[in-house]
Amino acid sequence: MTTANEARTSLYQEFSDNWTLSPYTFPNEAFDEPETEWVRLSVLNGAGGQHTLNKPGARIYRRLGIVFAEIFVPTDAGIALADSLGQAVLTIFEGKRIGEVSLNDGVLLEVGPQGRWFKMNATIALDYDETK
Repeated sequence: MTTANEARTSLYQEFSDNWTLSPYTFPNEAFDEPETEWVRLSVLNGAGGQHTLNKPGARIYRRLGIVFAEIFVPTDAGIALADSLGQAVLTIFEGKRIGEVSLNDGVLLEVGPQGRWFKMNATIALDYDETK
């Protein structure tokens, strides 16, 4: 059985174990923005529903969501750095199974300037089953 917190914890650990390219943070953590590139990684839960019929305690609920990486690089630094960091995020997660979480296809989305930062988002679809 995987809960939302267990899924999130395993994905954050995978990122921590494999990310060496820049400073990073997770939601609601103390973090001082550096002067250089950095990443904020979140796991966002989305729609899902009951996947099987059974008695309470044996029902499987399919949970869907995304790994959401916000990539910040200095404005006017070009797109190559943001793209390479985004590709590195995809490499960590895309097409893998981490714990009980299946990760599927990912995409990079250019957001554009955000104050002193140029922002790119990387999203990777995920699903896991929870038994209730």
